Amino acid sequence: MARQIRELLALVRQYGPEAVAAALTKAQAAGAFGADYIANILLQERSPRELQPPLRLKDSSLNELATDPLSLLEYDAFILSDRSKS
Repeated sequence: MARQIRELLALVRQYGPEAVAAALTKAQAAGAFGADYIANILLQERSPRELQPPLRLKDSSLNELATDPLSLLEYDAFILSDRSKS
């Protein structure tokens, strides 16, 4: 437990108390405990992913295709109705 407290105090010095408190709240909501989880949350928040450019295909007509947005409600209804039949 002493190691966890030392690591949390180091995170407070590195990121500030507000950021660590917010990460603690997120970790608690996820049921994750430990300084390692808090450090991972802080690292992810401080290091956002770079946006990737859209994939461009050789056939330009394929680049113009648009997929229908998926409806999770329709998917859930389909899956649940299928389960109730079995």
